[in-house]
Amino acid sequence: MSENSHERFSTVIRNNDNKFDIQLGNAKKAEDRLAQKLQYSTIELKTESYLWPKTGNIFIENGKMDASPTGLGVTKADLWAHELITPNGETIAYILMPTKILKEIAPIYGRKIENSGDGKKFKGYVLPLEALIRAFRNYGEQGMMKYENFVVSKNSEV
Repeated sequence: MSENSHERFSTVIRNNDNKFDIQLGNAKKAEDRLAQKLQYSTIELKTESYLWPKTGNIFIENGKMDASPTGLGVTKADLWAHELITPNGETIAYILMPTKILKEIAPIYGRKIENSGDGKKFKGYVLPLEALIRAFRNYGEQGMMKYENFVVSKNSEV
């Protein structure tokens, strides 16, 4: 956001409790925090493009069937980004989170599967997007992961 774009806020009518000013200040700090993370962190990016619109699930890869680690099982990235692409190739969302949090969330809220991914050579977790949001909420409230009996059907596709 350019310096000039902040000038438009000078004409906003503020209420007497100054909450808008506080929220604007917090928003500027949050923008700076995000910019710092994107600029100085390493990021692992995975893309979902085929089944997620039908199933509501993402696949968190963590190894090959030959027992060698891949994806979440081997990454040293600070942040994990999951890109959601529509069938026509348009990116509609990036889900960005600290990798250490995903390492906690996936085994609790996901369903472990094998023979999945490209060529059925990988194993990992089927994680419903709905469960991911619930996990974030629980993490924020608890400060640690809390198991929710979230059922992922054995027959659900990635």
